[in-house]
Amino acid sequence: MERNIYIAACSKDGGIWHYRLRDDGRLIYVDCVFADRPMYLASGKERLYAVLRSPFEHSTEFTSSEFSGVVSCSIGAEGILAGSKECLSTHGICSCYIAVIDNKIYTANYLSGSITLLPDHVVKHYGHGPNPLRQEMPHLHQIISCPDGRYLAAVDLGTDRIVTYTHDLRIISEVHAPAGSGPRHIAFSPDGELAYCANELSNDVGVYRYHEGHFLYLRSVQALPDSFEGFTKAAAIRCSGNYVFISHRGYDHITCFSRKNETLSKVGDIPCGGRGPRDFDVYGDYIVSTNEDSNDVAVIDWKKEDYPVTDKVKLPHPLCVTEVERVNTSLV
Repeated sequence: MERNIYIAACSKDGGIWHYRLRDDGRLIYVDCVFADRPMYLASGKERLYAVLRSPFEHSTEFTSSEFSGVVSCSIGAEGILAGSKECLSTHGICSCYIAVIDNKIYTANYLSGSITLLPDHVVKHYGHGPNPLRQEMPHLHQIISCPDGRYLAAVDLGTDRIVTYTHDLRIISEVHAPAGSGPRHIAFSPDGELAYCANELSNDVGVYRYHEGHFLYLRSVQALPDSFEGFTKAAAIRCSGNYVFISHRGYDHITCFSRKNETLSKVGDIPCGGRGPRDFDVYGDYIVSTNEDSNDVAVIDWKKEDYPVTDKVKLPHPLCVTEVERVNTSLV
């Protein structure tokens, strides 16, 4: 089955690229829409939403020209995109994540340490972590729906916390990750009982139990091989069936774990096919990796022993890849 996948290319002349991923691991270009430095993508109601890093630099209509913004595209027949000119302010600086949950749009604002429920409900975090270079203040990196659909989880790299909110951003609970670990993104197990966290600074996977708006920290599992020397930082994490994957920028691999109950067992380290795998996703036998530092997107057959790259395309600073599984039958 071919899949419609969309890739955010974060450059001034970038945008959202639409490809079809074929059963043989090849990428077929379909179309693209221009967008100024898209950071992340999310889908909802036959639309694709993108958060742009700083689209108001030359505008006088907003309080701060540094604010990020949100634009959307309609998704038509065969997944074709049609762009929109309207751009809504996130009221935050360097918004790096967007989520569409129950028709509401949320952003995580990295440099202003806040969450925004559009159009203008902003909740700030306070505090800092022990790392003076990366944790001098809150740095929100993700806001995601919890598996029960009742709550949201906000991941704060700067304060080593995962904070749970209601949909109107009332705080329910918080859990502290190990000091200095820098939690970045979480992914839930298919049954919704466990959450796995990519800790950017400690390069490991935090394992949590989740129940009714509360996270319980269980343990952390190192993702890097003992032989690795050098600087690297963890990025994206995905849970696919009985496997958990985490990417590393610097080591430039995607580590695969098998999971059983609360236990993670390392399966192997999969070369990302480039440098700086900021994001990736798992589509059956294939991993699609957006390699920011080498300006390419690679498709890797992760189930074969030698992890062959089945296709690669050049894109400027690709940061995010997402799939839209269901598209309407006529142009919106």
